[in-house]
Amino acid sequence: MVTMPTRSGPDDGTASAAPLTLAEVERRHIAATLERTGWHQGRAADALGISVKTLYRKIRSYGFQRPGARTR
Repeated sequence: MVTMPTRSGPDDGTASAAPLTLAEVERRHIAATLERTGWHQGRAADALGISVKTLYRKIRSYGFQRPGARTR
């Protein structure tokens, strides 16, 4: 049996036990991979098994901002 991670809530004992959506799991995995690769999108895409173009599209759709990047 596979156990899915759950959303974490406030530390006041009222945390929700609802399972994460697939989109949220994907978003967290991409964010962790980008951090691990120092935001090198080519390496991150290779690690994720997707093309750089697909990764770029997902970065934009999830609204990720490169740490230290200037905003327009």
